[in-house]
Amino acid sequence: ESTGTPIAQEMVGTRFSSSPKPPGANDPEGVKFSYKIGAGEVFTGYYEIDNVRNDAHSYRLMAFVDYEQVPIVVDGKKALSHTLKVDAAQKAWWPIEVGPFSEGAHTFTTVLMWDSEYHSLDKAFRFATEAGFMSTNQSTLVVGTAGSSKRPASLKATSTARLLANQQYDGIRINRSSGTIAEWLSHNAAPGETIDFYIHVGNTQKRAASYSLIALLDGEQIGISGSSGPTVITVPAGSMSVYKTSVRVPTEPGVHELQVVKGVAPFTRITGDIGQMMESSIRVPITVK
Repeated sequence: ESTGTPIAQEMVGTRFSSSPKPPGANDPEGVKFSYKIGAGEVFTGYYEIDNVRNDAHSYRLMAFVDYEQVPIVVDGKKALSHTLKVDAAQKAWWPIEVGPFSEGAHTFTTVLMWDSEYHSLDKAFRFATEAGFMSTNQSTLVVGTAGSSKRPASLKATSTARLLANQQYDGIRINRSSGTIAEWLSHNAAPGETIDFYIHVGNTQKRAASYSLIALLDGEQIGISGSSGPTVITVPAGSMSVYKTSVRVPTEPGVHELQVVKGVAPFTRITGDIGQMMESSIRVPITVK
């Protein structure tokens, strides 16, 4: 766990590469926006965390192929997510493997959640998880002969409303209300309880925009509105789409965390650095007693 209270201004750098060994500071040749591997092969390489922070911290690493969570082998251990600890102001590398993959072009994404074991109900920390506390990397994997990606599942909006001029919102928010984007900072639940909630996705652009949505409970992907596959949506220009869904909380007592991660330009071939590809909602702590 973190040895100090996390703050949003701290920085964590990440990258993955197909390099056969950890590249040096001036050797970024293994880091690319597109990789080509043979059909049935696995992606092998290294994953780096640069903990530019004043304390040791724990992180949760997850991998997604075409916006569906897949097991990742880290340092020889296979799991849907891995907790990695990095000392203060240190850089660390781990050997990783993902795959095998079917032929075609795939979107390969890694998501690193900062301080995944820090379950404080502090409001300032919860607000900060919406703006940060997540690092992502994304590349295109061309497997065998280049082809099209899998067709995503669709998700229909429960309602779509044009935003007022003074309510421009270009992010993602989850809460218990379909009509507002009020913050949802904590929830108490009975063991195994099903909780309805709403996903709000805003688009302030002058044209429609497409996004991927990944819902996570304790670092494992859950379905959205009954969809078992990847969820890709299109939000009209200057509008906010609202989606109703639910989550069944675990029976184990303790604090469990719910969040939804939004990705931009889904299934787009990555050819250059276009900035942060993924954005998280507030990580909502659900306390089961």
